[in-house]
Amino acid sequence: MKFKEWIKRIIPTSKKEFREKMNEISDELTNIGCEINNLNLQLEHQNTMLNDIRKTQNQQEDILLKIKVAVLENEVLIKKIANNDKQISYLQQILNLERYNKRYNEENNWSAVFHDAIMGSKWLEKQDFCPGRWAIGYQALYVLYRVLNEVRPKAILELGLGQSTKLITQYAAANSEVYHVVVEHDESWIDLFKTTTQIAINTRILRKNLTIERWNGVDGIRVYEEFSKDIIPGKYNLIVIDAPWGGDMKEYARVDVARVLDQCLDDSFVILMDDYNRSGEQATVEYMKKVLEKKEIKFSFAKYEGAKDVAVIVSEDLKYICTL
Repeated sequence: MKFKEWIKRIIPTSKKEFREKMNEISDELTNIGCEINNLNLQLEHQNTMLNDIRKTQNQQEDILLKIKVAVLENEVLIKKIANNDKQISYLQQILNLERYNKRYNEENNWSAVFHDAIMGSKWLEKQDFCPGRWAIGYQALYVLYRVLNEVRPKAILELGLGQSTKLITQYAAANSEVYHVVVEHDESWIDLFKTTTQIAINTRILRKNLTIERWNGVDGIRVYEEFSKDIIPGKYNLIVIDAPWGGDMKEYARVDVARVLDQCLDDSFVILMDDYNRSGEQATVEYMKKVLEKKEIKFSFAKYEGAKDVAVIVSEDLKYICTL
């Protein structure tokens, strides 16, 4: 067998076998060529992927660079904003100071106007007024004096005992037909006030406790207990509202008169609301306006500014009171 195999190696094969062998080699070469082509395609694909990855990396690097630049720009902007905030705060302080100065300049002007108006008054003998802070200001005293001296109201309702009472009770003392009622909650203040001020016999001081109630959909509103008792029924020509405390009331303040407005107004009337610069009092005045509009009662409105504001609502026949 070994000899036969050796003989086959040295003796040339037949043509048929040679062709078959060549065909096998050709097929193998063809297969190898296909594999090489496939490898080349895979290599191209990998190169393409590698290029895409490199592009993505470059894009990411660009994005990171842009982010770094944006961060630096934001830091600069934040510093500018901080500086601007400081400048705005400083400017706001200046504006507030200017408003403060403007208001107190107005108050000083109203002081001069008021003192000129009461000079030589036949019925206002004691003129030792101390307006401002919790008390009404000079602009309110001036409007009140003009109303008393010119409109000459007969029925007066006043909420809050104080500087306005000093003025009104002297008017009441000089006019016996006048009915003047004052609502106040603080008994010790009433006693002290009586020791320093002569109260007219037709001035009546009603002490009513304070309480907290819900009104017009709002909780926590400070009002007088049983306010309408001893006041309603009654028709008033002049209503002065400077109580109860309203500084801590944000939605409504001093609503007692507003609650019974349609029951307590005479045909000819003046309403003064002090501290109208505050949101609670502003809301209450707006409510009173709506009540008058609903009742088709014509009226005029004005605001007098000083250290604080006073709102004035008057019947149409007294609209000149809004232009004093």
